[in-house]
Amino acid sequence: MGLPCDLSGSRAKNRFRLELLWGVSKMLELMESADDFTIVFDLVCDIEIHFDDKFEFYQIKTHKESQPKYTAKSLVKIKSGEEGSILGKLFVLNKDGSVPVKVVLVCNAPFKALSDEPGENCLDNLDESNKSIIIDAVKTELGVNDVDLSNSYYLYTPMNLLQPENEIKGQLMATFEKIKGSEPVNPNALYRLVFDTVSEKACYEFTVSDYKQLKKLKGISRSEFDRILDVHLSNEKTGVNQTREFIDQMKGIHEKKKYKDALNTLLPKMARSRVLQSMEVLMAQTLTEHPEVSDIEEAIDLLTNTYYDEFPVEYTNAEKTVCYMIVIHKFVEGGYDNEINI
Repeated sequence: MGLPCDLSGSRAKNRFRLELLWGVSKMLELMESADDFTIVFDLVCDIEIHFDDKFEFYQIKTHKESQPKYTAKSLVKIKSGEEGSILGKLFVLNKDGSVPVKVVLVCNAPFKALSDEPGENCLDNLDESNKSIIIDAVKTELGVNDVDLSNSYYLYTPMNLLQPENEIKGQLMATFEKIKGSEPVNPNALYRLVFDTVSEKACYEFTVSDYKQLKKLKGISRSEFDRILDVHLSNEKTGVNQTREFIDQMKGIHEKKKYKDALNTLLPKMARSRVLQSMEVLMAQTLTEHPEVSDIEEAIDLLTNTYYDEFPVEYTNAEKTVCYMIVIHKFVEGGYDNEINI
C-alpha cells in the first residue's frame, strides 16, 4: 500500500473501451440509414467507416473537466515523443485526394473556437486566424502545398465517461426495435455479443496486406451486424427458441445442462462465423434431399454422419449437436427457403 499506484494501464484500457463503445454507437446510427458500410476498429484511426465510394475517419479524444479546452494551437502542436500532431495524424489520411475522405476529431469537451453545443462543426467555419494556424502547421508537418478544411470536422459529444455502457445499451435496444420491429430476446446477451465482436476486431494485431481480408478481420459489415441482430429476434425463423424448448424437454439434468451451455457458447459463434453460416445452408440442402427423414433424432443422425468432420477443431461435440438442432428447427420453420432449392 505504500508503493505509488501505476494507473496508466487502467486509463489506457478505459480510453480503449470508450473508443469501442463510441464506435458501436456510430454503427447503430449507420444501421438506421440506407448506406452499405464496413466499420473498421483501431486500424489507422480509432474508428473508420469504409463505404463503397468514400471513407470517414474518427479519432477519439477524452478530456477531464479540469483540462483546458482544445485550441487551434494545441491541435497542431507536436508533443515531445510523438510522431505528429492531433490534426496532422488525421489530415495525413486525406492528403492523397483521389477518394472522398472525411476526417473527424471526436471529443467530450468543446473546441474553444467553435460552438459549445454538442454536435459536428466543420473546421472551415473557424475564423481566418485559427484557420491559418491549422493550415500553416499542417502544411509544414505533412510537407504538402495545400490543406482543405472543408471536409474536416470537430465533433463535440457529451460522452458519459462514468457509465457509457448504459447509454449504448439503451441505444442498442432502441435501434433494434426500430429496424427489426420487435424487442430482442435477451438484451444483455445481445449487448455482450456486440461488444465482444467489436473487441475481437479491434484487438486483431497482425498485418494484413489484402484489403478484403483487412475488412473481414478488422471490420464489421452492415450484413454481419444485421445477422448478429437477427440471432436475437423473438419472431424470426432462427430455430433458436425451438431448440431451447427441445433441450428443456430432455429428461437427464446433466444432458440438459450440457446442451444449454453449448447453445449459449454456440450462438455468438454462429452470428460471426462465415464457415458456420455456409455450413448451415449446406445442412439445410441435405435435409431437403432426404425426404425420408421423419423426426428430429433421425435428422440429427443424418447431419452428424455428413458434417461432423467439417466443423473447425474448436467446436465441441455438444456444440455440433446443438448446431444440428438449430438448423433442423429453422429448416422446419422455413428459415432457409430463400437460400436452398425447395
